[in-house]
Amino acid sequence: KYNKKHWKRCLEWCSGPGFIGFDILSQGLCNHLTLHDCHQPLYKNIKRTIELNQLQDKVDCFFGEALDCMPERKFDLIVANPPHYSRLPEDFPSDITEDYCRKAIDNNWNAHKNFFKLAHKFLRSDGVIILQESKQGSYTGKTIDFSDAIDSSNLCVTSLWHSTQWQDIYYIELKNQHHRESTKVALT
Repeated sequence: KYNKKHWKRCLEWCSGPGFIGFDILSQGLCNHLTLHDCHQPLYKNIKRTIELNQLQDKVDCFFGEALDCMPERKFDLIVANPPHYSRLPEDFPSDITEDYCRKAIDNNWNAHKNFFKLAHKFLRSDGVIILQESKQGSYTGKTIDFSDAIDSSNLCVTSLWHSTQWQDIYYIELKNQHHRESTKVALT
């Protein structure tokens, strides 16, 4: 759908070390990249990637629990691979690490709720948000577990699709509410 589309400004929310965002930038699909994550220790790795690739004028990063830690600016594209579970499934191995839990669990979907509450302020009027999520973690029957948070935001779901590579992964496309032409899209 967005194959080879060019974006001026891209934000990767829940960026971790920025794999998705740096890939978008390296392919020439955006002019500027902003990374956002809540885990401050990632900064040394991100800074090193920026320096090694001489990207000081093309990349910046912010750390905080919500987007309100960033200066308000507008993005054409916001991407994310956020934590996929509100709690760990019962069938998960008992020896998982605290670091894994930090990456995998979004307690009560609080990070998602905060994101949906603020994201419209950072999205251009014709901008797009694409989230990668897990069916096992957040898709019950025919509804997304955090759909109430989306519905109460100034965003709307405009597309929902499966990964062709990973059976458990699905993607959510969101836009500002004035694009409400195709809401309540079912995952097929």
